[in-house]
Amino acid sequence: MEPLEIIIQLLVLLGMGYLVFFKTYFAEKGRNLATKEDLEEITKIVENVKNEIHFSTQSKLSIKAEERNALVDGYVKHSYWLKTILGSYFATTHYSNPEPLDLISPKLEDARFQFELAEARIELFVAHGDLTKEMGGLKLATMELQHLVEATADELRLFFFKTKMELDQTPVDQKVNRHQKYIEEYSEKMKAFREHKLKIYAEIAPICSQFRNLAHSHIENLIESGERKT
Repeated sequence: MEPLEIIIQLLVLLGMGYLVFFKTYFAEKGRNLATKEDLEEITKIVENVKNEIHFSTQSKLSIKAEERNALVDGYVKHSYWLKTILGSYFATTHYSNPEPLDLISPKLEDARFQFELAEARIELFVAHGDLTKEMGGLKLATMELQHLVEATADELRLFFFKTKMELDQTPVDQKVNRHQKYIEEYSEKMKAFREHKLKIYAEIAPICSQFRNLAHSHIENLIESGERKT
């Protein structure tokens, strides 16, 4: 039985007790109204019980609101993290301009950190085994994708360094051929990167969908539960 129902039943019993008291009181006093002091005391007791019911209801609604907000925040923060990873391109990088590579990892780490903060809120407020299990699998798969991007950035950084060193030492009449070789090698690396990224994303997509469906269903249940309480 819900605590709210118990409190309401106690309030009803309390009212019945006072009705019996009034009947005896009226018989003994021979009049039809209680004194002003008695009515004030009764009013005070009823108001106290009503306040307790209101506090209990509002506390439950507040916790459910936190639970709902934690799920929404978790989904949004993961979407941001994933889109930040997928939006990491190397098109602007070049052996003569490797600096953009240094910006990738800090950006990804910040997005991951934001998700982990949201994840902590879900762990605190949401008691749903399937949902938290799905979230764990989603995090691991997303971390694998981030690792691919960061590893590719490290590989390109070394590749650019070696290419620049070789080009600096290549005779002028051979630079065109060496640059053409660089373009071919770079294209092969980017092709392998895109294929690997697509493969991992194909594994993440259904987990994302399952997590979204579980979160949506749980939020709907929270809303329906809140409407029944009010």
